[in-house]
Amino acid sequence: MRAEYIRFHGIFCDDMMIYNEDASGAAVYNFQYFDELFDYLMKKKIRPIFEISFTPTLLKSGEVTVFGWKGNITPPRDYKKYAQMVKATILHAAGRYGMDEVENWKFEIWNEPSLYQLFWRGDFSQYMALYEILSRIRTVRSE
Repeated sequence: MRAEYIRFHGIFCDDMMIYNEDASGAAVYNFQYFDELFDYLMKKKIRPIFEISFTPTLLKSGEVTVFGWKGNITPPRDYKKYAQMVKATILHAAGRYGMDEVENWKFEIWNEPSLYQLFWRGDFSQYMALYEILSRIRTVRSE
């Protein structure tokens, strides 16, 4: 039996180096490691359960992390920039693998946010605000 989907953590953690900012504070995206990982998955015909979670250092609102690789579990300090990062990543994936492929991926907003204090250091209203802005992301086909 072959796995059809795989769920994993850390797409937006610093080790993946997706998010950076220039001197003026504008977002700069780097998809090198994302491409390496997702190229491998696509080659093996395994689709991601794309977990939209953890906060890059430049967007964090606090210092709380989990795991040895220090996934930041504080809400983003700027939800709009976080959502723009997520949208840029999804559009990058659609450009690389095709919208037909990406539409077959599963998406999850945060890692177990119901486990307050363990994986999410915001309150319920902060999570719902993040969920709302991320659920409004529209891709090329739906704009």
